[in-house]
Amino acid sequence: MAYRKKLKITVLKKLNGEAIYGKKLPVTPKYPLVCGLFEEGKEFIVEDTGKMPEDFCPWAWNDLARMVDHLQFDGDYSFYEEKGVGLACCTDAVRPVVFKLERLED
Repeated sequence: MAYRKKLKITVLKKLNGEAIYGKKLPVTPKYPLVCGLFEEGKEFIVEDTGKMPEDFCPWAWNDLARMVDHLQFDGDYSFYEEKGVGLACCTDAVRPVVFKLERLED
């Protein structure tokens, strides 16, 4: 019997830093202003091992890891109406991506 529950991570939204801040950002033009690693609507499954899914961004995973652990071990957040759900964002302020995390009940 696994102690961790499976979790689904869905890419909700990819944002453009310049659209957020309303001005040109002082970043090198060789990198895009929208994350190129994720596609909106893409789903990832985190197995009961808690390991990062294949093809997931390690930087984003680092930002989501605490919430992943909390939800996988049956934790909930009082400020979400639905149990087993959380919203999170990677900390790339130029190319942020918003994710929905959902615990999958067996």
